Amino acid sequence: MSSSIPIIKYPPENQWDKMISRPLADYDRLREIVSSILDAVKRKGDQAVKEYTLKFDRVETAQLSVSEKEIAEAEKLIPAELIEAIISAKINIEKFHAVQKPDLSRIETAPGVVCWQKATPIEKVGLYIPGGTAPLFSTVLMLAVPAKIAGCKEIILCSPPDPEGKIHPAILFAAKVSGVDKIFKVGGVQAIGAMAYGTESIPKVYKIFGPGNQYVTLAKLLVGSKEVAIDLPAGPSEVEVIADETANPAFVAADLLSQAEHGPDSQSILVTDSLEIAEKTKLEIGRQLLTLPRREIAEKALANSRMILFRTVDEIVAFTNRYAPEHLIIETRNFPGIADRIINAGSVFLGLYAPESAGDYASGTNHTLPTNGYARAYSGVNLDSFMKKITFQELSKEGLRNLGKTIQVMAEHEHLQAHKNAVSLRLEANDPAQETPFYRILFGSSEYRSMCNLRDEVLRKPIGLRLTEVEISRDKNDILLACLENGKATACCILTRINSETLQLRQMAVASVYQSKGLGKELLRFAEKTALENHYTIICMHARKTAVGFYEKSGYAVVGEEFTEVGIPHFEMVKNLK
Repeated sequence: MSSSIPIIKYPPENQWDKMISRPLADYDRLREIVSSILDAVKRKGDQAVKEYTLKFDRVETAQLSVSEKEIAEAEKLIPAELIEAIISAKINIEKFHAVQKPDLSRIETAPGVVCWQKATPIEKVGLYIPGGTAPLFSTVLMLAVPAKIAGCKEIILCSPPDPEGKIHPAILFAAKVSGVDKIFKVGGVQAIGAMAYGTESIPKVYKIFGPGNQYVTLAKLLVGSKEVAIDLPAGPSEVEVIADETANPAFVAADLLSQAEHGPDSQSILVTDSLEIAEKTKLEIGRQLLTLPRREIAEKALANSRMILFRTVDEIVAFTNRYAPEHLIIETRNFPGIADRIINAGSVFLGLYAPESAGDYASGTNHTLPTNGYARAYSGVNLDSFMKKITFQELSKEGLRNLGKTIQVMAEHEHLQAHKNAVSLRLEANDPAQETPFYRILFGSSEYRSMCNLRDEVLRKPIGLRLTEVEISRDKNDILLACLENGKATACCILTRINSETLQLRQMAVASVYQSKGLGKELLRFAEKTALENHYTIICMHARKTAVGFYEKSGYAVVGEEFTEVGIPHFEMVKNLK
């Protein structure tokens, strides 16, 4: 038996746009319905959620939240092999997403101008997990695992209840092992509205993730325009397979059908330079289709699908980048070479033994991907999706002087006088505090080694403390604090991490000319502030006897062992309670 999917031979480029069209919902027709549901949820909260759950899911829910008892019971209803599979997949997803943690370094863009980014988690996220004909517990892992790694404080999940008012046990188990905080028996547009606006039971979130039908998709787009952020624009699922004469037609057919069974509006595309492969794949689709439980759904999806024959690999690559598929499978002899030329795709699967199913479940990559050509501009869900980045800039007075003219000229030409004044007033002011900015270098910073070089400039000068010069260790247990004036080092100290609660002030040096200005005392106080900010306490130091007076004058009492004639004694530092 052969499938009805057509083979289009050698289409000219001016026909490609028509061929890459997807089956799309008529959102204009749905907008009034979806908007009315969202409005009701916004006004009536839980009452509206329960009313629509009864109307659409045909179940009455007295309690929207899933209890701890229900979650515990769910595990007992799952086959042991599925429990093992979920845990195995979770481990791989964790591995892949954990290495995506950003390593953000500081950069001095101009002398005295230091800029950096800090990545922070989105505090509250909502995950929508469809129920219906296919309970997508794998999507729970794909969304909750990176949310947890990112450090989101509150992760909530909504999924529609079955006729008995329950959520599929595999969804509950996946949510439990992934670290979801709260689960609610709510689906459809009312779930999106509840997470966007908040109700008596369901907390408002800052970003909503997850797939859904055309109603859910439109609801996300509507609330995403003014209430919350959403993960990415979503549409029907899709796959493109690139195959040459070395491909296995049975494998290709299985890949196309695995996408088609998602839903009647899914799309499967085969692109090849081999007519023989296209014809054999078409026969294989007909054979395999007969064995599928979701045959009717797959048949409807194949009506949206096609096979396209091109003469050259160049045409295949150009068409693929135009189509920008959600999933791209490359089953060719030279798949690495073709993969290098792909610039628009959600997720790519390489070689004969990389079916889309691997990424859907267990390879570790995320299966929440851009559809409908959005891969031209959007990435799939990843760790960054659950984080935001805050930029910082610290300017010394020298730094503002270096940028001042540039800022003033630009502000003046944009007719923003107050912007110019914000610079001018600072440059005209006499602020001694700006002359000695402190720079903090935390564990493992990329600038650590270069900042350590400041030691040489400070410690080789004659200083009142007469501390022995000791080589600074280059490991991640040190924090170097340095004080600069006009770009030159004037003082530094080294804090060494002893344990999770303790820092040791191992070395401090202040250029002699700055001793009389009290810079040593300022640096000591700044060291203490830095330790407290990072949840440490400075409890000890090494010093020679000649330094004790300095510490006491700086507001510290030094107690502990007696001095000895050799070596460096160990002292406890306690705050002076004056």
